[in-house]
Amino acid sequence: KGEQLRFRNSNPTFLEGVEIKSLDASHPLYISRRKTSKSESDYGLFATRPWKAYEKIGEFVGLVTEGTSVRSKYVYEFKMSQMKGTPTKLALHAEKVGNEIRFMNKFENVAAHHNCALMESFNDATGEPTVEVRAIQNIDKGEELLKK
Repeated sequence: KGEQLRFRNSNPTFLEGVEIKSLDASHPLYISRRKTSKSESDYGLFATRPWKAYEKIGEFVGLVTEGTSVRSKYVYEFKMSQMKGTPTKLALHAEKVGNEIRFMNKFENVAAHHNCALMESFNDATGEPTVEVRAIQNIDKGEELLKK
């Protein structure tokens, strides 16, 4: 798993303006995932209020470790982790200690484009890596939040 680097934000948070919903039979991912037993992949993240383009939805939280030996759909590998003296490879593990953001589906087979972006940065005060989720276009209430 690599060396654990932080526990900050490792407890689930409750983000306002979003909700996790079970995918119904009309959702394109419902059919493709039906071959396996019900799991977290049978869910999506949906807006409970309108979001404006470039508005911050929340931070993708989890346990940040050095190395990426664990393979899971809930592991985010940092692309800019070589900056500010951090280890070469950092990964955010959200499966057991993440928040609602981990239920965000990729846009492929769901929509023509993604409506959210994951944006890496470093906390200026602590130097810790963070991943913000921002709307990249206006998002209506009830619309699914989708990443690239």
